[in-house]
Amino acid sequence: MTDSAIARPAAAGGPMFVTDAQRRYAMWLLLLIYIFNFIDRQVVNILAEPIKHDLQITDTQIGLMTGLAFAIFYTVLGIPIARIADRSHRPRIIAVALAVWSGFTALSGVAQNFTQLVLCRIGVGVGEAGCTPPAHSLISDMYPKEKRASALAFYSLGVPIGAVVGTIAGGTLADAFGWRWAFVVCGLPGLVLAALAFFTLAEPRARQVATTLKTAGAAVNSATVGEVLKLLWSKKTFWFIAFAAAIKAFIGYGHAPFTASFFLRTHGAEIKVMADALGMGPLGFLSVFLGLIAGI
Repeated sequence: MTDSAIARPAAAGGPMFVTDAQRRYAMWLLLLIYIFNFIDRQVVNILAEPIKHDLQITDTQIGLMTGLAFAIFYTVLGIPIARIADRSHRPRIIAVALAVWSGFTALSGVAQNFTQLVLCRIGVGVGEAGCTPPAHSLISDMYPKEKRASALAFYSLGVPIGAVVGTIAGGTLADAFGWRWAFVVCGLPGLVLAALAFFTLAEPRARQVATTLKTAGAAVNSATVGEVLKLLWSKKTFWFIAFAAAIKAFIGYGHAPFTASFFLRTHGAEIKVMADALGMGPLGFLSVFLGLIAGI
């Protein structure tokens, strides 16, 4: 049987229950979803300064809105959603999560005060918590062990691409139509992608379970949370990587909401001169500059 026909044995210990075409489609769709994950996460940073002036909020509130309100729910809900993904239909989890965060991104554009905007950003965090855990699980089941690193690296391209597009699109749209429309325009395409993911993304788990029952004669129970924690506790490398990622995120997400504000407040006159020379608004020019830096 050929690889494209269903099934080449994986190094991880089981057949690949998707065709080559399904794998390619899944990877491109998951990449596009992850790009919008970061567009909707990043766009608020370039819009922080106009939001502050329009809603009359403080820098502390900007920090709470872009950081704490998002991070707490995004971090805490990631684990239970990952646990659900271990047992449920992962493409549908991704689709529902995408619809949630995209909808709340669009709703951010109609927020009339700080409280409403914070609630919308919490909604974005809740939705985005349901993206990466099931996506990583799905990719791992679609690719054999020796190809997973490349597949996950391809998926991770969504981070720099989304950062660039979110920054550039947010600033350009804000200059042209205002920060409210920037949220709406960035959020709505995700609803279309959610429908695509829900109806067209393959889930190989049913065939895997059926084959396991046929060959082993019994269902294989997944590890409990306690067993997983016990295994992770024994692996020092995991904790070094986890803490390194946490420190990197602390620094990166801490300064990101205020980078654009710093340039606008400190170099506003220079930005305006350069923006006028290029025929774009100050925020649009700044977004291109910061977007390219973020992407690189």
